[in-house]
Amino acid sequence: FLRKADRELKRSILALATSMVQQPGAGGVVEAIVPVSAPAAALLNDSDLYVAAAAMGLFTAVLGQGDSSPAARGAFAEAALPQALRLVQSPLLQGAPLRKLQELFAALSQSQADGTGYEPLVEGLTGQAERQAESKQVLVSVGKCVSAVCQAQGKAADLAASLLKGLGRKGGKQGREGQAMGKLYCLAELGASSDLSGVPGLDLGILEHFASPVEGVKAAASYALGRSALGNLPAFLPVLLKHMGGGGKLKYLLLLSVKE
Repeated sequence: FLRKADRELKRSILALATSMVQQPGAGGVVEAIVPVSAPAAALLNDSDLYVAAAAMGLFTAVLGQGDSSPAARGAFAEAALPQALRLVQSPLLQGAPLRKLQELFAALSQSQADGTGYEPLVEGLTGQAERQAESKQVLVSVGKCVSAVCQAQGKAADLAASLLKGLGRKGGKQGREGQAMGKLYCLAELGASSDLSGVPGLDLGILEHFASPVEGVKAAASYALGRSALGNLPAFLPVLLKHMGGGGKLKYLLLLSVKE
Protein backbone atom coordinates (compact mmCIF):
# COMPACT_ATOMS: atom_id res chain seq x y z
CA PHE A 1 0.00 0.00 0.00
CA LEU A 2 2.91 2.40 0.62
CA ARG A 3 3.89 2.14 -3.04
CA LYS A 4 0.43 3.21 -4.25
CA ALA A 5 -0.12 6.69 -5.67
CA ASP A 6 -3.00 7.49 -3.30
CA ARG A 7 -1.47 9.85 -0.72
CA GLU A 8 -4.37 9.59 1.73
CA LEU A 9 -4.08 5.80 1.68
CA LYS A 10 -0.36 6.06 2.44
CA ARG A 11 -0.94 8.49 5.29
CA SER A 12 -3.67 6.28 6.75
CA ILE A 13 -1.50 3.16 6.57
CA LEU A 14 1.42 5.00 8.20
CA ALA A 15 -0.83 6.40 10.93
CA LEU A 16 -2.25 2.93 11.63
CA ALA A 17 1.20 1.35 11.80
CA THR A 18 2.44 4.13 14.09
CA SER A 19 -0.53 3.68 16.43
CA MET A 20 0.08 -0.06 16.60
CA VAL A 21 3.79 0.37 17.34
CA GLN A 22 3.06 2.85 20.13
CA GLN A 23 0.97 0.38 22.11
CA PRO A 24 2.58 -1.11 25.26
CA GLY A 25 4.35 -4.38 24.59
CA ALA A 26 4.23 -3.90 20.82
CA GLY A 27 7.70 -5.37 20.22
CA GLY A 28 6.16 -8.14 18.14
CA VAL A 29 4.51 -5.59 15.87
CA VAL A 30 7.88 -4.01 15.11
CA GLU A 31 9.32 -7.43 14.28
CA ALA A 32 6.40 -8.12 11.94
CA ILE A 33 6.67 -4.84 10.01
CA VAL A 34 10.44 -4.82 9.41
CA PRO A 35 9.78 -5.35 5.64
CA VAL A 36 7.90 -2.02 5.69
CA SER A 37 11.11 -0.12 6.55
CA ALA A 38 12.35 0.16 2.97
CA PRO A 39 9.13 1.43 1.31
CA ALA A 40 8.53 3.76 4.27
CA ALA A 41 12.06 5.15 3.97
CA ALA A 42 11.45 5.83 0.27
CA LEU A 43 8.74 8.30 1.34
CA LEU A 44 11.26 10.48 3.23
CA ASN A 45 11.57 13.09 0.49
CA ASP A 46 10.16 16.52 -0.28
CA SER A 47 7.83 15.49 -3.10
CA ASP A 48 5.06 15.20 -0.47
CA LEU A 49 6.22 16.48 2.89
CA TYR A 50 3.04 15.55 4.73
CA VAL A 51 3.36 11.93 3.71
CA ALA A 52 7.05 12.19 4.65
CA ALA A 53 6.04 13.54 8.08
CA ALA A 54 3.76 10.54 8.61
CA ALA A 55 6.60 8.19 7.64
CA MET A 56 8.94 9.97 10.04
CA GLY A 57 6.38 9.50 12.78
CA LEU A 58 6.45 5.74 12.16
CA PHE A 59 10.25 5.57 12.27
CA THR A 60 10.37 7.61 15.47
CA ALA A 61 7.78 5.35 17.11
CA VAL A 62 9.66 2.21 16.08
CA LEU A 63 12.99 3.51 17.37
CA GLY A 64 11.35 4.36 20.69
CA GLN A 65 9.72 0.94 21.11
CA GLY A 66 11.97 -0.65 23.73
CA ASP A 67 10.16 -4.00 23.66
CA SER A 68 11.38 -4.76 20.13
CA SER A 69 14.71 -6.40 19.33
CA PRO A 70 17.82 -4.30 18.58
CA ALA A 71 18.00 -5.98 15.17
CA ALA A 72 14.49 -4.83 14.23
CA ARG A 73 15.12 -1.26 15.40
CA GLY A 74 18.47 -1.35 13.62
CA ALA A 75 16.80 -2.26 10.34
CA PHE A 76 14.52 0.77 10.59
CA ALA A 77 17.42 3.05 11.62
CA GLU A 78 19.56 1.84 8.73
CA ALA A 79 16.73 2.51 6.27
CA ALA A 80 15.88 5.95 7.66
CA LEU A 81 19.30 7.56 8.20
CA PRO A 82 20.46 8.12 4.58
CA GLN A 83 17.05 9.44 3.58
CA ALA A 84 16.87 11.74 6.59
CA LEU A 85 20.27 13.23 5.76
CA ARG A 86 19.05 13.90 2.22
CA LEU A 87 15.74 15.34 3.37
CA VAL A 88 17.38 17.87 5.69
CA GLN A 89 18.94 19.43 2.57
CA SER A 90 15.52 20.39 1.18
CA PRO A 91 14.78 24.15 1.13
CA LEU A 92 11.08 23.26 1.29
CA LEU A 93 11.36 21.75 4.77
CA GLN A 94 9.65 23.75 7.52
CA GLY A 95 6.81 23.62 10.04
CA ALA A 96 5.41 20.23 11.10
CA PRO A 97 7.58 18.13 8.72
CA LEU A 98 10.72 19.82 10.09
CA ARG A 99 9.61 19.13 13.66
CA LYS A 100 9.04 15.47 12.75
CA LEU A 101 12.53 15.31 11.27
CA GLN A 102 13.99 16.77 14.48
CA GLU A 103 12.16 14.08 16.47
CA LEU A 104 13.49 11.41 14.11
CA PHE A 105 17.11 12.54 14.51
CA ALA A 106 16.69 12.61 18.30
CA ALA A 107 15.29 9.07 18.19
CA LEU A 108 18.12 7.92 15.90
CA SER A 109 20.69 9.28 18.35
CA GLN A 110 19.19 7.10 21.10
CA SER A 111 18.64 3.98 19.01
CA GLN A 112 22.13 2.48 19.52
CA ALA A 113 22.09 1.30 15.90
CA ASP A 114 25.29 1.38 13.85
CA GLY A 115 26.14 4.88 12.61
CA THR A 116 23.45 6.62 14.63
CA GLY A 117 25.39 7.67 17.70
CA TYR A 118 25.86 11.26 18.78
CA GLU A 119 29.17 11.84 17.01
CA PRO A 120 28.31 10.31 13.59
CA LEU A 121 25.00 12.17 13.48
CA VAL A 122 26.49 15.53 14.45
CA GLU A 123 29.35 15.09 11.96
CA GLY A 124 26.92 14.13 9.20
CA LEU A 125 24.61 17.05 9.90
CA THR A 126 27.29 19.73 10.36
CA GLY A 127 28.89 18.52 7.14
CA GLN A 128 25.55 19.13 5.40
CA ALA A 129 25.43 22.66 6.80
CA GLU A 130 28.90 23.51 5.50
CA ARG A 131 28.00 22.26 2.02
CA GLN A 132 24.64 24.07 1.86
CA ALA A 133 25.76 27.60 2.74
CA GLU A 134 23.74 29.19 -0.09
CA SER A 135 20.36 28.33 1.50
CA LYS A 136 19.38 29.90 4.81
CA GLN A 137 16.40 27.56 5.17
CA VAL A 138 18.63 24.49 4.81
CA LEU A 139 21.09 25.91 7.35
CA VAL A 140 18.28 26.56 9.82
CA SER A 141 16.89 23.04 9.29
CA VAL A 142 20.29 21.47 9.85
CA GLY A 143 20.86 23.59 12.95
CA LYS A 144 17.51 22.53 14.42
CA CYS A 145 18.26 18.86 13.79
CA VAL A 146 21.73 19.20 15.36
CA SER A 147 20.07 20.85 18.35
CA ALA A 148 17.56 17.99 18.62
CA VAL A 149 20.38 15.42 18.73
CA CYS A 150 22.26 17.43 21.36
CA GLN A 151 19.12 17.87 23.47
CA ALA A 152 18.53 14.11 23.39
CA GLN A 153 22.12 13.48 24.48
CA GLY A 154 22.52 16.42 26.87
CA LYS A 155 25.54 17.76 24.98
CA ALA A 156 24.42 21.17 23.69
CA ALA A 157 27.01 23.17 25.64
CA ASP A 158 29.82 20.76 24.68
CA LEU A 159 29.03 21.05 20.98
CA ALA A 160 28.64 24.83 21.21
CA ALA A 161 32.13 25.10 22.74
CA SER A 162 33.52 22.88 19.96
CA LEU A 163 31.81 24.91 17.21
CA LEU A 164 33.05 28.15 18.76
CA LYS A 165 36.59 26.80 18.78
CA GLY A 166 36.21 25.81 15.13
CA LEU A 167 35.04 29.32 14.25
CA GLY A 168 38.30 30.70 15.60
CA ARG A 169 40.51 28.52 13.42
CA LYS A 170 42.13 29.99 10.35
CA GLY A 171 41.60 27.75 7.37
CA GLY A 172 42.10 27.94 3.64
CA LYS A 173 40.03 30.46 1.73
CA GLN A 174 38.11 27.86 -0.24
CA GLY A 175 34.98 26.81 1.65
CA ARG A 176 35.89 28.84 4.73
CA GLU A 177 32.79 31.05 4.48
CA GLY A 178 30.51 28.02 4.12
CA GLN A 179 32.09 26.39 7.16
CA ALA A 180 31.64 29.55 9.23
CA MET A 181 27.99 29.93 8.20
CA GLY A 182 27.26 26.28 8.96
CA LYS A 183 28.74 26.57 12.44
CA LEU A 184 26.97 29.87 13.15
CA TYR A 185 23.54 28.52 12.24
CA CYS A 186 24.15 25.43 14.39
CA LEU A 187 25.15 27.68 17.31
CA ALA A 188 21.99 29.70 16.75
CA GLU A 189 19.67 26.72 17.08
CA LEU A 190 21.62 25.19 19.96
CA GLY A 191 21.23 28.42 21.92
CA ALA A 192 17.56 28.75 21.02
CA SER A 193 16.76 25.57 22.95
CA SER A 194 19.59 25.33 25.51
CA ASP A 195 21.28 27.60 28.02
CA LEU A 196 24.70 28.42 26.54
CA SER A 197 25.61 31.05 29.12
CA GLY A 198 28.27 28.68 30.48
CA VAL A 199 30.19 28.64 27.17
CA PRO A 200 33.08 31.12 27.62
CA GLY A 201 33.43 33.82 24.97
CA LEU A 202 30.34 32.83 23.01
CA ASP A 203 29.19 36.40 22.31
CA LEU A 204 32.67 37.64 21.36
CA GLY A 205 33.33 34.62 19.16
CA ILE A 206 30.15 35.32 17.20
CA LEU A 207 30.66 39.09 17.16
CA GLU A 208 34.04 38.68 15.44
CA HIS A 209 32.15 37.56 12.34
CA PHE A 210 30.20 40.82 12.16
CA ALA A 211 33.35 42.19 10.51
CA SER A 212 33.41 39.53 7.78
CA PRO A 213 33.59 40.87 4.20
CA VAL A 214 30.99 38.25 3.22
CA GLU A 215 27.39 39.39 3.69
CA GLY A 216 26.16 35.85 4.28
CA VAL A 217 28.58 35.35 7.16
CA LYS A 218 27.58 38.67 8.75
CA ALA A 219 23.90 37.78 8.47
CA ALA A 220 24.59 34.34 9.96
CA ALA A 221 26.50 35.90 12.87
CA SER A 222 23.68 38.35 13.55
CA TYR A 223 21.14 35.52 13.50
CA ALA A 224 23.35 33.35 15.72
CA LEU A 225 23.91 36.04 18.33
CA GLY A 226 20.19 36.67 18.69
CA ARG A 227 19.04 33.05 18.63
CA SER A 228 21.81 31.84 20.94
CA ALA A 229 20.54 34.27 23.59
CA LEU A 230 17.09 32.68 23.75
CA GLY A 231 18.17 29.87 26.07
CA ASN A 232 19.03 32.39 28.82
CA LEU A 233 17.78 35.90 28.04
CA PRO A 234 18.65 37.37 31.47
CA ALA A 235 22.30 36.46 30.85
CA PHE A 236 22.59 37.43 27.19
CA LEU A 237 20.28 40.41 26.69
CA PRO A 238 22.48 42.82 28.72
CA VAL A 239 25.45 41.69 26.61
CA LEU A 240 23.56 42.48 23.42
CA LEU A 241 22.52 45.90 24.70
CA LYS A 242 26.06 46.66 25.85
CA HIS A 243 27.46 46.06 22.37
CA MET A 244 24.82 48.32 20.81
CA GLY A 245 26.79 51.34 22.00
CA GLY A 246 28.61 51.29 18.65
CA GLY A 247 27.14 52.73 15.51
CA GLY A 248 26.66 52.13 11.81
CA LYS A 249 26.60 48.62 10.42
CA LEU A 250 27.41 47.01 13.78
CA LYS A 251 24.35 48.58 15.40
CA TYR A 252 22.15 47.48 12.50
CA LEU A 253 23.36 43.87 12.80
CA LEU A 254 22.83 43.95 16.56
CA LEU A 255 19.29 45.22 16.06
CA LEU A 256 18.69 42.22 13.83
CA SER A 257 20.09 40.02 16.63
CA VAL A 258 17.68 41.55 19.14
CA LYS A 259 14.84 40.96 16.67
CA GLU A 260 15.70 37.24 16.63
